[in-house]
Amino acid sequence: MDMGPAFAKAFADRTPDTQIALDPFHVVKLGTEALEEVRCDLWRQLRKLPTPDYARRFVSARWALLKNPGDLTQRQNETLRQIKSTAAILLKPLEMKESLRGIFGTGLSNDEVAEFLDSWCARASRSQIPSFVRLSKTIRIILIKFRKFRLHRDQIGANL
Repeated sequence: MDMGPAFAKAFADRTPDTQIALDPFHVVKLGTEALEEVRCDLWRQLRKLPTPDYARRFVSARWALLKNPGDLTQRQNETLRQIKSTAAILLKPLEMKESLRGIFGTGLSNDEVAEFLDSWCARASRSQIPSFVRLSKTIRIILIKFRKFRLHRDQIGANL
């Protein structure tokens, strides 16, 4: 099932006893998209500055932020280190994305995943980062509407 709120509502209204499968890859993808939205907003703000060097740095930072940390090239690792030391505004969104990935990278039961997702959503809601606040609402709709869910186990730990 698509994780969009409209799909969740339609399934919950029409088939309340349905058990959905959460695909960890797509949940983490939504977190990655939320981070990318923050990076793009920052890039647009930096483009308005008189010196274009700052904006250029964040264009090249895209993959360093979005890829799995274990899959980064040496250059991307260096870019990520520079971002962590100079762009504090991206640290919280990056941590939010990685903590969401971490929920699915372990051998947790469905109940434990639900508990961690609920905790993650609470943190994301308090973050005041619009893209992560929206994502937390989407995830919560899924968790509330479908108290019965299962993880799509084929994706657990694979390329998250």
